[in-house]
Amino acid sequence: MRTNSDEDNGFWEPEDLAFHRRSRGGHHLGPLGATMRFAGRVEPLPARKPAMSERRVELPPVDEAAVAERDPPFQKVLENRRSRRSGSGRGLTAARLGEFLYRTAHVQESSQSGPVEIQRRPYPAGGALHELEFYVIISRAQDLGAGLYHYQPAEHALYALPATPEQWGELTESARLATRSSTAPDALITLAARIGRIAWKYEGMAYRTILLDAGAVLQTMYLVAAAMDLSPCAVGNGDSVLFAMAAGVSELDEPAVAEFALWV
Repeated sequence: MRTNSDEDNGFWEPEDLAFHRRSRGGHHLGPLGATMRFAGRVEPLPARKPAMSERRVELPPVDEAAVAERDPPFQKVLENRRSRRSGSGRGLTAARLGEFLYRTAHVQESSQSGPVEIQRRPYPAGGALHELEFYVIISRAQDLGAGLYHYQPAEHALYALPATPEQWGELTESARLATRSSTAPDALITLAARIGRIAWKYEGMAYRTILLDAGAVLQTMYLVAAAMDLSPCAVGNGDSVLFAMAAGVSELDEPAVAEFALWV
């Protein structure tokens, strides 16, 4: 084990420093990496999460050729990428929201890697495990009901969840305040991680990998929003406990790790 003599410079919070040092090599001799420590004890979770309700909303199909035809050049998309915190007030449509979610997260391919099911999607993920789930609060849309939904990328469909207006309203208001916007986002996307998907394979670095994956998703959403001329803004923080209650999930099994606000 290698160490250095640097003293704490005072900028680190103890939890952050412990997390940083334990999830990387150099400061400990503990297990780190793809140890698959649960093999033979617990079956790996499937890549596709079962449907969360019977209220399914099929989204319009996305014409990839038409999208490619109208998209601006990639360099222009990169240069136009900005955080924008307001919209037109018209609200989303199922077609626009569906295109945004499809271009960000749809499943391109599924396969097996030993005992683990893996996927290929538009954004990268550690071990191709794609442990992140997409939850969408729709506040303002022309042809979709307001409420909390789970996006199923393998089906390109939304599943309505029984969150109360008070719950999802508080989550969107929190996002509005965090982004310093005068209006609540038309849609608020929460990324939640099925921790068992990734901790089954990776030891000592599972949560760190989740955060890296979430960062890759945020950048992908920013670029898709820029290409579609939508107003996007990553949200600095969120209420994990309230989200778990609203979505009906366990905060330990599927913690919320990132939020993203979207306006038309």
